[in-house]
Amino acid sequence: MVGSRRAWLPAAVLLLVYGCLSAVENPDLFWHLSAGDRLLSGAFPRSDFLSWPLAGAPWIDFEWLAQAVYAALFSLLGWWGLIALKTALFGGAAAFLLAALRLQGQGPEFEAAALGVAAAAWGISNDVRPDNFSLLLFSAELYALERIRLGDPAARRACLAAGFAAGALWANLHGAFAYGLALAALYAAGLAFEGGRRDRAAAVLAALAGGLAGTLLNPYGWRIYAVLLDHARHSALIGRELFEWQPAALGNSYCRPFWLLLCASMGALAAVVRQDRVLPLLPALLLGVWAFAAWRHMRNIPFFALAALPLAADLLGRMRRPALPPAWKRGLAAGVLAAAALHLRYGAPRALLASGFNVGRFPVEAAAYLEEHREPLARLRLYNPWGWGGYLGWRLSPDYRVFMDGRYLFHPMLAEENEATLDPGRWEAFVSRRGVELALLKRKQPDIRLDRRLPEGRVVSEPRPYYLFFMPQDRWALVYWDRLALLFVRRTHALRPWLKEREYRYLHPGDASALRRALEAGRIPAKEFSAEIRRHLRESGPDEEAAAFLAEQPRP
Repeated sequence: MVGSRRAWLPAAVLLLVYGCLSAVENPDLFWHLSAGDRLLSGAFPRSDFLSWPLAGAPWIDFEWLAQAVYAALFSLLGWWGLIALKTALFGGAAAFLLAALRLQGQGPEFEAAALGVAAAAWGISNDVRPDNFSLLLFSAELYALERIRLGDPAARRACLAAGFAAGALWANLHGAFAYGLALAALYAAGLAFEGGRRDRAAAVLAALAGGLAGTLLNPYGWRIYAVLLDHARHSALIGRELFEWQPAALGNSYCRPFWLLLCASMGALAAVVRQDRVLPLLPALLLGVWAFAAWRHMRNIPFFALAALPLAADLLGRMRRPALPPAWKRGLAAGVLAAAALHLRYGAPRALLASGFNVGRFPVEAAAYLEEHREPLARLRLYNPWGWGGYLGWRLSPDYRVFMDGRYLFHPMLAEENEATLDPGRWEAFVSRRGVELALLKRKQPDIRLDRRLPEGRVVSEPRPYYLFFMPQDRWALVYWDRLALLFVRRTHALRPWLKEREYRYLHPGDASALRRALEAGRIPAKEFSAEIRRHLRESGPDEEAAAFLAEQPRP
């Protein structure tokens, strides 16, 4: 029954659980697992062991503790164990958020609606990633700070020690420990300038000092801060590769909860300012800083929601207004929960659980081909896209070393690669300079349009696959492709007998019109063309384009 007080919390919990029922899509998880496996084997990662361009380069693995947890859990329970851990961490964050909301006393309807908003806001990053630990710790810290702000004497005991312990734990799990320090600093500043709250500000400052000291209790000391600066310096570059690092655009459906919550919170703040003729400093600081962080990078929206929801409850409590009728409260709560459910289903869609991780995002079939042909290929220097490096390193190491993956080590190389993809000439210079001998490319990239003169003299613009120009056939041999990937071998480095059997000389994916013209003109031998089609279908499974070509070929 909607009106039952006991029905609100289960409804919100179901919404949170539904948001967690998604397959793994985080490309970085795989190199986290690789590092975790290495940790569990007794080797602490201090240098790159997965790539060939930076082999042996110093690596500050500041998320080592999360990686060890992931690897241990994956070895026991597989993908389902990691998804269960993610759900538990989100559930813990929700529990601390609920505790912080209950300090404001706005009632079960508001609390359930706030949890629904949180579930919707968390949809942007609801995946298995070390950020989940940060979400839990951020929520726990927020609850503790709210208790201090509201004058709970028990919360002010042993702040220095508690801050030190939290900082030490957090700094070994994920880099968002800096958010915890920032949150404490904002609370300290806000409380210091509010009358009669200097003692509370002092308690928060003690926790902040302990937290700062605790973050240095890690295998790399102060150098973890250099990694944070590196991420900040390359944030725009990372945003080209990772969706959640992009700005929170108004038209982005994933960002709707952020903009709606921001408007509601700003409206409540404006109402309090108008009522009291004074700006409450702490709410203004929290709203301004976390809204800016979320606007800069969508990955910060979950942290904004955690900060803004208790703040909104506090602002509502300050407003002198007639109480809403119970029926209105119930109706508003039900409407918010329904809107959050619709957002999770349609506004922030994710692949639902099937095989544990979303195989449609990663080159699973191409990796199997590389495994099968490791003897002639593993000795070659492999190029791979940034987002595939983690999976390939986890799947193929130690036989193959990847070109790059999502670690901060490769940010300079990512900038170099982005520049190289602007035209074929720059690309050839890039792969030659880097010594690439084996290249795994994404199949679905923008075509290159060329003018073609028709027999009647009219000129038309025809799309051709990009790889024909970036990987010219006189230098590169296409040996495999599937729905996601293309695999090329540099001719000067391939074993000739193997290449003679494996190269696709005539069949080129995504170039159907040009292939048909070549067949009709007799420039492609039909027998060899049909043989390549059959080989491709055996190796890569169903392919509508190849099957259509095969159906068009004359029967022998």
